[in-house]
Amino acid sequence: MPATIIHRLGLALRLLDTTTGFPVQDRAVRILWDGKLVHPQFRTDGSMIFLEAGQEDFTLDITLPGFEPRHLEVRRKELDPKLPLLELHMIPGDDYRLSRYPCLGVEGVLPGIQTLDGVRAGESPCLIREQDPRRRLITIFNPHNLELNRTWYALVNPDQGVYEPFSVVRRVNGQQYKLDRALEMEFRNYFPICPLVFGCAGPDGRYRLKVRDDAASARWMLRWVAGGQVNFATLDLRVQHQLEPTVSGVEERRDM
Repeated sequence: MPATIIHRLGLALRLLDTTTGFPVQDRAVRILWDGKLVHPQFRTDGSMIFLEAGQEDFTLDITLPGFEPRHLEVRRKELDPKLPLLELHMIPGDDYRLSRYPCLGVEGVLPGIQTLDGVRAGESPCLIREQDPRRRLITIFNPHNLELNRTWYALVNPDQGVYEPFSVVRRVNGQQYKLDRALEMEFRNYFPICPLVFGCAGPDGRYRLKVRDDAASARWMLRWVAGGQVNFATLDLRVQHQLEPTVSGVEERRDM
């Protein structure tokens, strides 16, 4: 009787260029799993597959040409046991070459900073129209028939200069999308939905966020968590800036 060999998916890893939200398909990536060099299987969709990864928590150290190195502590219980997919946003480095546009951004040191992200200010590619919170569905006004093909977006309040991040679970149709959770922000029908760009923040307080300089305006709305508060600021990234401990602070919502 022939032997049956069964392989179980341990982890699917997808590295995204955070400036576009698209996968980076570069086999020159170097991955250390708990300090040991590993060699994944590469898929055509840009994901990398690891088999039989065990059930323990682990660390990943990722080096990819053109991007900042990343260190990640992965908790098994936070992954879907049926499809343990991990999407990691990679921050452009000084040798970034994937665009004909240069990069702008902010970087510095802010003690206690935990996260940093941003959306382009003044854009309104899609507008929210209504929400069904029970079903976690939003209906949008999408005049340009854009595909919301990223995972992470934000509902922006342009009056107050704040936004609420969310992830798209699936597209229902051209006007409706299912989200990971119900939105908490009160909104009006001119509030835009914009792609979210991620920065990084380390335990030493160092932070960095980079975006492509591909538009007439370089005004971005930034959001960072520090000291238990969510802070917002709208900045021109063509001008040197340092993040302040509190600019426009609200209490951190732990479910975001």
